[in-house]
Amino acid sequence: MIIDLDSTEDPAHGKQEGVAYNGHFAKNCFHPLFCFTSEGDCLKAKLRPGNVHSADGTLEFIKPIVERYRVGSSFLVSGRRRFANPETYEYCEEYRSTYFIRLPSNAILMRLLGPHLNRPVGRPPKSGISGEDR
Repeated sequence: MIIDLDSTEDPAHGKQEGVAYNGHFAKNCFHPLFCFTSEGDCLKAKLRPGNVHSADGTLEFIKPIVERYRVGSSFLVSGRRRFANPETYEYCEEYRSTYFIRLPSNAILMRLLGPHLNRPVGRPPKSGISGEDR
């Protein structure tokens, strides 16, 4: 089973409890957290204030899911770079759950990856179709 963590902005109008300005989205909103299966089924959702970071509360959010579904099945945790934090990695390793969480780009990572890239970062393949220029 693959669980995918995600968050989004939920624009709000008025003075509902939890509505706050989020500088990343440049609007007053809620910032809910979701967990989906690879088939698109929603396992869990949590409404959060608009001004929290995407990763806030992620570990407490996924713990019950990991403990419930990892028994007797192949279990993977997937998330975008905004969910990259040591607490989540350590938890997944402790429970022997495989995880795929994209790392944010940084100068050290780019220097290490540079020699292995087939083309400059951000440049489309010569053919215009991904995979044909390999």
